[in-house]
Amino acid sequence: MATVVLLRSKYRLVGTNIGTLPTSLQQNETLGLPHLYMPEQLRLGEKQGWFSLDAQLNMETVDSCRCLVFEDLWNQGFYITDGSKFGGDFLVYTGDPIQYHAKHIVIVVEDDPNRPARQLVAWSRLARASHK
Repeated sequence: MATVVLLRSKYRLVGTNIGTLPTSLQQNETLGLPHLYMPEQLRLGEKQGWFSLDAQLNMETVDSCRCLVFEDLWNQGFYITDGSKFGGDFLVYTGDPIQYHAKHIVIVVEDDPNRPARQLVAWSRLARASHK
């Protein structure tokens, strides 16, 4: 538990609760420890020297572009969580997600001058509908 608090408070790494609580084994709405961390979070923590991983992350499974975007947002002081629930790659918070609402949905894509305008409109509508 102390490690989870340290990762969250000192390093702004917020994991997703995936464990069931002893009193609510059948409840999916109320989850607890352990936490699941995104590969980008693990890569940043290893790069910064906060911890070392027992198993090497397979770089092929961790998109380097996503890692660069994650690290840039983290360096700007944001909290970043998984954005798949809202159709994005990351959710970006100005403070701890317990106290703040996500301000942005980040979708990491390669530069494509031929990207259809309707794709940009769809992403914009998604963000607007979810108040991000």
